[in-house]
Amino acid sequence: MKRSVILSAIFFGSLFYLPAKAQVSIHFGFNIPARPVYAPAPPPQPVIVDDDDDYYDNDDDYYYLPEVEAYYSVPRHCYYYQNDGRWVSSAYLPGAYRNYD
Repeated sequence: MKRSVILSAIFFGSLFYLPAKAQVSIHFGFNIPARPVYAPAPPPQPVIVDDDDDYYDNDDDYYYLPEVEAYYSVPRHCYYYQNDGRWVSSAYLPGAYRNYD
């Protein structure tokens, strides 16, 4: 009788037997809260587009040439002189001063 009880216990126990699934899990958790926002972010700065291609010092816009009585414009690369009482702009000096250096 004792033997049949042990065998029946083993039989019924084997019906509920599940193989063990060994899983190892390690979890490290850090509770670092986000920094609170004390002030709103500044608005984005507007992009300034400088269409002026003159990258030079504003004090040196024009050079006076006393021998020719004319001005040379550095940013525009041209000469200004008077012709019959009117100011004329030209890429070159007048004919009498073409060879001026």
